[in-house]
Amino acid sequence: MSELKKNIVDEGDGRVIVVKKGEELRCEGSEEFPVIVELKSGQAECFGSELVQGRKYTITDMSVAFFTWHGCTFHIKGEHAKPYVSSETNMKTAMNIHAALENLRQSAKDSSNEGEDKGHGPRVLVVGTPGCGRSTLCRILANYSARMYGTPILVDLDTNNNFFNMPGCVSAVPILRSADPVSGFTHEYPLMYHYGHLSPKSNEKRYAQCLDLLAASISEKCRKDETANSSGLIINTPTCTADVIVKAAKTFQCDFILVIDTERLLNQVNTNLKKENMSDVRTILVKKSSGVVPLDEELKKKLLEQRIRRYFYGFGKEMKLNPHSISVRDHSLTIYKIGGREIPLDCLPIGAKKADVALQLERVSPNSPDLLHKVLSVVDCKQDATEDAIKNACVRGFVVLEDYDKSRNTFRISCPSDSFPFSVALLQDTAFIEVV
Repeated sequence: MSELKKNIVDEGDGRVIVVKKGEELRCEGSEEFPVIVELKSGQAECFGSELVQGRKYTITDMSVAFFTWHGCTFHIKGEHAKPYVSSETNMKTAMNIHAALENLRQSAKDSSNEGEDKGHGPRVLVVGTPGCGRSTLCRILANYSARMYGTPILVDLDTNNNFFNMPGCVSAVPILRSADPVSGFTHEYPLMYHYGHLSPKSNEKRYAQCLDLLAASISEKCRKDETANSSGLIINTPTCTADVIVKAAKTFQCDFILVIDTERLLNQVNTNLKKENMSDVRTILVKKSSGVVPLDEELKKKLLEQRIRRYFYGFGKEMKLNPHSISVRDHSLTIYKIGGREIPLDCLPIGAKKADVALQLERVSPNSPDLLHKVLSVVDCKQDATEDAIKNACVRGFVVLEDYDKSRNTFRISCPSDSFPFSVALLQDTAFIEVV
């Protein structure tokens, strides 16, 4: 499986590693012990993004795999770098899936050019168990399509570990170019809708509403943009039940569901598809890559904090951005939470029924301890906007509420900009303390 001893040569302060065609170099870095990788000769890619010869890529807090179709040579430097070369890779499977999707994209494009009824390109939902490589496969497929001059819409329904850094939202963005091999799609500007939690289970009705809002926006985009329409959708999902998966497939009018590494989930999805009369949706079992590294809870928490930090400070060791600490009067900023507190049935009058509070918009008091250090999703609404307008508004950005001065009736927020022209924000579950 590994031929590291045969393929590695010490050179200066690093090592030279030869990777044969059809193999991949795997390594893992951290903030304390980053790994610097340079492509010296040949061609290689990282999750579908082509590497540039001579450019040095710094790996921190992530595991990466550099694959080559024709063979290449790397120079790798890192005090605690533990690279190895593997021939057990799923890149050929990913390429076969991409090729099939490209044929469908071309058919959709040809139909549009001939003036036939406007259909759409392939819409693919990627699902699986925790740590199976869902986001990796989505990233590869999106990058491959972009390299073929397509504009697939990458949809991320994972409100915990998503492509675009900030948690608590569902998002989508047309991919105009392949991602940076290391930082990924963090430089894109997605359309986002506020959910507020890290798991679909926390508020299933609001999560379903977010999917409906996102799907409606994507439909409007595809109606106006022929290239995006024929390029289709690539949809990343969180760890969720078969019910949520089928709901997402129905909402986004998916043609395919790729199930990674679990026949049990595949069977559950197939059963639910039949119940919903969606047997035309094809389900495909995809083998899990041997290079996938499972994440424990401590590391997940660390990566979540890192994604929030990147939003305010930027990516990489340089962290070129600098958030501003701004004072905002409490009368000029109204903070809401979607999903009210349920009243126990025992506390209700006789004969009364429990109210459905899952979609209720509840105003949060400035004095509430729940606000301190919480991430807020900022929406472009006026304070006198209707409840539906606020809940259905897309997210314009994020701030962190650092403190509330009761004597001055003033919030202190950490903001990417030096001004804050908005008056409505939505509360997330996620807290972030080390902003400054």
